This record gives sequence, C-alpha cells and structure tokens, in this order.
Amino acid sequence: MESLICELEALKERLEGQRVALFARREETDKTESALADVESAIRDLRREMSKLRVAREKVRAAQLELPTWIVPGFGILEIWKEGEILKKIELKGKEFFVLGRKDSDLVLDHASVSRHHVVLLHGTYEDRTGWFAKDLGSAHGTFLDGERITEIRSIPEPSILRVAKSTREYRIRMDDHLPLPSQQGFVEQNEKT
Repeated sequence: MESLICELEALKERLEGQRVALFARREETDKTESALADVESAIRDLRREMSKLRVAREKVRAAQLELPTWIVPGFGILEIWKEGEILKKIELKGKEFFVLGRKDSDLVLDHASVSRHHVVLLHGTYEDRTGWFAKDLGSAHGTFLDGERITEIRSIPEPSILRVAKSTREYRIRMDDHLPLPSQQGFVEQNEKT
C-alpha cells in the first residue's frame, strides 16, 4: 500500500509540474497573442499613413505637372498594343490622371525617344466633353493621336490610337472591355517596326 501511495504522490508531483508548465505556456501564448494584436494594429496604422502619403504624393505630382483643376476620378481600361496584339491592360478606375514617360511615371516606357514625363492622360470635363484627354508635357518627339501630333489638350474618343514619340506601341482607352476592336469598326491601323 505504501508503494501505491508513493506512486500516487509521484504522479501528483508530475501532474503538478505539467500544470505549471501548461500555465507558463498559456502565459507565453497570451503574450504572443497580445504581441500579434499589437503588430496587426501597427500594420493597420501604417497602411492608413501610407494611403495618406500616396494622396499627398499625387497632389504634389499634379502640382509639378501643372495639371488642370477640372480633373476628376475616372474609369476605363488603358490597352497597350504592338503589332496588332494587346500586350497589357491597365485599370484606370479612380485615377484623375495617368502619366506615361521614360522615368518616374505611372507607366514607364523603355524607349530612347520618350521623354521623362512625356504625356499625361486626364479625366474630367473639358470644353463640354467628358472623358479622357491627352496632354503632351513638352516632349521632344511628340505625342500623336490618330497620327496627328497634339500640341494642346485633346479628347481621346474611342477608338482613337495614342502613340508616344517613335515607339511603335499603341495606347487605347476603352470605357467598356467588351466593345468591338477598332479594326472591326473600319479603323485603319498602322503597323511599323521599331
């Protein structure tokens, strides 16, 4: 009987040791969960601050580019074409303006004839028209809308083709991704090699 009591005492001590260990682990888990909650809160705060920073940067960019005051958030899709094929589609939803250029632009164009800030696409109402407009930013090699060099703000009606400098890529803004392609509307495309 004494041996049974000794075994029970030993079992009781082991169980007490396990209980203490579990309690310590629970405290560690609580600390970890608390630290995780703090990290998640810090991430949320950082995201809010980053959003504010993005808005501030956009305001600074707009001022640097001397953009008009009539721009408002727009919608649509900017399609990038080369040799009759779509290379990429960019969602323009919520954008007031979109800069194409060789550096520090929303869409960086890797072509020697493209200026740093070459052309800006603007959304708003201008001269009784609402939609997207193009404004050349004083580029050396020009911006072309349907083959004509633009020197002032120009409306970009569908299915217009915008070209930048000597690049053979074509840029089209589509308000509806399901509209027929320009070639299906009798529009003559120019395909030239770079």
